[in-house]
Amino acid sequence: MICRVCKESKDEENFPRKKKRPDGSILRATICKPCQRTVSKKHYNENKEVYFSKNKKKEIELKEFLKEHKEKCKCTRCGLSGEGITESMDFRTKETETMKRNVSYLVKHSKKILLEGIAKCDIYCANCQRIVDAEVKHGIKTPKKQ
Repeated sequence: MICRVCKESKDEENFPRKKKRPDGSILRATICKPCQRTVSKKHYNENKEVYFSKNKKKEIELKEFLKEHKEKCKCTRCGLSGEGITESMDFRTKETETMKRNVSYLVKHSKKILLEGIAKCDIYCANCQRIVDAEVKHGIKTPKKQ
């Protein structure tokens, strides 16, 4: 195949796959991998502001979604909930789950990843969060409020 950017004849393996045709053959890109990297880097560098603003907008939307989600939730331990206390509600990974990142970092990703992270957590008010921290640290169990 001949790259349409560098005009060099290269082996088919040097061209990225685009998709599979119905007959089973593979459709390849018309730009070789090294040229594709160069073109992609150039495009990104010329459009950084667009990418940054798009990512910032998405992050703001996910933070707002997270705030609305917290308003709907109750503290796992004491049942406290309501508008105006969302800043004092914290996510804590369930004992049976593991997470690579905390929920506040996941707002930089997709809504799907954020929801998967939230599903692995319990939500606590600030007071109960500190009580649970102490229980874990000292190995004690305090009674839950009813």
